Amino acid sequence: MIAFGAVFALQITKFFNDVFRDGLNGLERNVQTEVQTGQGFGGQ
Repeated sequence: MIAFGAVFALQITKFFNDVFRDGLNGLERNVQTEVQTGQGFGGQ
């Protein structure tokens, strides 16, 4: 039972780690685009 819980916790952690990494990559692309174009800052 403990082993099942440990494996389950590792799978959940891996899933959220992947989601978090994808979100950071998207945020990085958005910031890079905003810096290059100047659009998106100051509520534009």
